[in-house]
Amino acid sequence: MAHQHHEDPAQRAAIAHDEAADAYGDKAEKAREQARRAAELEEQDARRAADMTAEGDPWD
Repeated sequence: MAHQHHEDPAQRAAIAHDEAADAYGDKAEKAREQARRAAELEEQDARRAADMTAEGDPWD
């Protein structure tokens, strides 16, 4: 199935995802999800820090 040509990019992506899940199993999927969550938290922290800087010092 990996060598078949599919016109639809979404279908190719779905097939690649399924094949990767089969090849790497639950551990890889969990690691990917943890990495995604960590990246989201880091991005939230960066936005909060930027917002605090943009607001200035509230004790001035």
